[in-house]
Amino acid sequence: MKAKTIIVIVILSVVLGTAFTAIGAFCPVWLETYKDVYTMRFGIPFAFAEQTTDMVFNSDFFPRYLPPQYFHESFVTTFYPVPFVFSLIVNTVIAAAICLIIYFIHRSYRKKHPKKPRKKDEYIPVFD
Repeated sequence: MKAKTIIVIVILSVVLGTAFTAIGAFCPVWLETYKDVYTMRFGIPFAFAEQTTDMVFNSDFFPRYLPPQYFHESFVTTFYPVPFVFSLIVNTVIAAAICLIIYFIHRSYRKKHPKKPRKKDEYIPVFD
């Protein structure tokens, strides 16, 4: 592998790992009963955001998915930095593995099917 390819894969993995971690903080969680709303944990693969509330919910609306309520005044959000860093590392490693697999599949395909060289000698002017 060339140094340029390694740098591109590293940058792409960090960007994708950060994006996956950020998306994990906004994914809804499955709540079986209304009691599960009082402590909700968000984050993939490790929960790094926790929301608590003291609101009273109607039990007829459960089970359901509930997205995080970061901007609602009745929900108190606590972020945990250590699980966030672990989630970021795991997601970055997963993204790097996916990028490497795609790279090696593409490289093996190009070995079997190389690009056809362009023929510069067959240039035909469009306008005379």
